[in-house]
Amino acid sequence: MADIQEGNNFTQIGGAATTLIADRHCLLSSLTVMGAGNGTVILYDVPTAAGTAAGNAIGTVALTAPTIPNTLPLNINCSDGLVAAVTGTVQVGLAWQ
Repeated sequence: MADIQEGNNFTQIGGAATTLIADRHCLLSSLTVMGAGNGTVILYDVPTAAGTAAGNAIGTVALTAPTIPNTLPLNINCSDGLVAAVTGTVQVGLAWQ
């Protein structure tokens, strides 16, 4: 699901690499933990899910249960796009502009 709208956006993810922004600049505002679980969230500044090599990661967040729903402000500028991947049983929400 590539973003095609300007402004504030939010989506929940919980699986394999998901393209949120394809080939344009964005500001990754925050990461919200949506519930308990164990796993890792990996963020990439790349235009498509094909670019998710370890060297392209811009951030990794490891989560272990019990995790209380909480929001982590990020404010990360991405110049090439935004792809997120989740491993394990965690569900997170990402907000960007």
